[in-house]
Amino acid sequence: MNFVTPQKVDRNILDAVESSLTASALDDLLESSLSHLLDSNHVKSAEIQLFNRRKKLIPVASGRQVASNGKVTHEVMAQSWLLDSAVEHTRRRTGYADVSPVFAIPLMDSGGLLGFLNIRLDQLRAVEKNELSNFYLLGVQIAHKIKEIRLTHEIDELKDRLQRVTLNNREIQHQVTSLSKELYAISAISTNINQYMDFDKSLRKAMATTRKFYGAAVILVYIRTGATSTPQLAAIDCEEVTAESSLFRKIEKKYLKQVFTGGKPFVKDYQPANRETGSAGTDGGRLNTIVGVPLKSNDNIIGAMILLHESMEPFSQAGLRLLSGLANIMAMGIDNMNLFQQSEQKKSEAEFLVRSIARFNESLDLKKTLKAVTKKGIEFVGPDCRVLLFSETQVPMIKAEYVNRSGKNFIESRSYKKISSNEMGHIYDLMKSQKRPVLVKSIGRSKRFDRNVKLDFLKMNIHSLIGVPLQIREKILGLLVLIHGTDNRPFNNQDLSFAEALGNAASLSIENARAHTASLEMSEFLEKKISEKTNQIQQIQQRQKIRVENRKDIIFRVNLRYRFVFVNKAMEILTGCSREALYQGEIRAEDVVAPEDRKRVKECFKMVLNGGLPMVKGFDYRHLNQRGEDHLISLT
Repeated sequence: MNFVTPQKVDRNILDAVESSLTASALDDLLESSLSHLLDSNHVKSAEIQLFNRRKKLIPVASGRQVASNGKVTHEVMAQSWLLDSAVEHTRRRTGYADVSPVFAIPLMDSGGLLGFLNIRLDQLRAVEKNELSNFYLLGVQIAHKIKEIRLTHEIDELKDRLQRVTLNNREIQHQVTSLSKELYAISAISTNINQYMDFDKSLRKAMATTRKFYGAAVILVYIRTGATSTPQLAAIDCEEVTAESSLFRKIEKKYLKQVFTGGKPFVKDYQPANRETGSAGTDGGRLNTIVGVPLKSNDNIIGAMILLHESMEPFSQAGLRLLSGLANIMAMGIDNMNLFQQSEQKKSEAEFLVRSIARFNESLDLKKTLKAVTKKGIEFVGPDCRVLLFSETQVPMIKAEYVNRSGKNFIESRSYKKISSNEMGHIYDLMKSQKRPVLVKSIGRSKRFDRNVKLDFLKMNIHSLIGVPLQIREKILGLLVLIHGTDNRPFNNQDLSFAEALGNAASLSIENARAHTASLEMSEFLEKKISEKTNQIQQIQQRQKIRVENRKDIIFRVNLRYRFVFVNKAMEILTGCSREALYQGEIRAEDVVAPEDRKRVKECFKMVLNGGLPMVKGFDYRHLNQRGEDHLISLT
């Protein structure tokens, strides 16, 4: 954009205004504005201060005239990054007292005070009113441009946040879909693993073969199903019952613990307590060696095998290594069988999880999904039960139970806008405080609760219960409670396992619903913010357009073909031509230049377009109007 103004007006202020219109970065705006301002007569130095987010006034740009080798140059520095810096910086210097006048021009916009433009003159003198008006005009333009740049940056940031939220929402949906596929795959694989395995038969055959190979009298196999459970005698193999139960008890007391704690095979000499009448082995031999090896699967000790050896030959290391290998094969078989049994139990749980997640993904209706979860719980545990699901969402409580109407029993699941009674609130607070799954088989015999709590539960017809906290990544989302109203069938570990599966389904649904709702709310918020900021920028641009239109200075824009593409009202008045005539007619830019100056103007334009001149300042020529009158003007 080019400015045309009479010579009496300070062109440097107009240069500063012109440069601010095209600035897209805050540092560029500050630096170009101060550079042009220093070209003005009597301006010695200038500084721009802006308020940061903590309402502190920060000097972000400064400029001064520096004399060096008889020449005067400008030293301008802009550092807008100081506004966002957590560390306070200063560029102020201590100097001698200066009595030159300083003008503080407020930088105002519709939202309030942004900062100050401080201008220091080189001498004490009477300042002209027109000079102050120019300074104020520059301050207004700088303030509006700062506001526009900030709003543009805010819109860019909001767009980035909206894009991240959208991508995050897509990622959540993708993860849910992937989880569903994985659960289906696990169910399919679990159905086929070891489904034809006859574990008892395989174990007995392996023990019989091992005993005969080593010539042992008895082989005992102990198994534990959990890391802390007591090992239980699972199988015995011998030709005839030659060992007494007292011997087994001694083995369990003395040697079994050594296998589980040490985790290594051992060979011990054994002498019966009654040596002369000790237990007879096969063919009358005495049992003089006890060999123990752990049953390991994936480095976990799941059991132990004890071999009572009657040979008088020492038990060799090669034989011990072979026995350890056989024990590990047995352990793998035991582990596989346990996994198969667990997979059968988990199969229905996994299928339910998949159905629940799929149902939520189809409808995105949290209330319907949670009702389905509670109904499934009632179907599994039976008609004498109630299922309560508490969630810290827009669905605070759901209750499912069997009801009888018109002689027919059916499951009813209802949602509540708040916890329906003080008793329910008491259950929720008590069970949530446990912070882990809880199984209470009998309220009356439980040591977990004191006497008053037990009486409260029994008054509410609660004889057995399960509480499962709903959580994702240690974040508590709610609580699932299964209640038995009779002593006929207390809850067991299988019920607890299923309740945990129900809790997982509810947790996933709640978390997905929260993420989906948050994503929608954030999208709406960001779209609203973008619309508001866009409207503000349009208003600023409209106000700038009006100011340019109403300026007494002549402003026009010419394209590469020397055609007018923009003129303001002052240009119309000066030339005596309407905008339509200047835009669409046959009038070219050189047509409004006096013939004797046209060649000089064209050459000047070409030098600018070819890069020969960075810009034109104070270029004088005579301008023609429609009546053929000329006016001497200065072009920038």
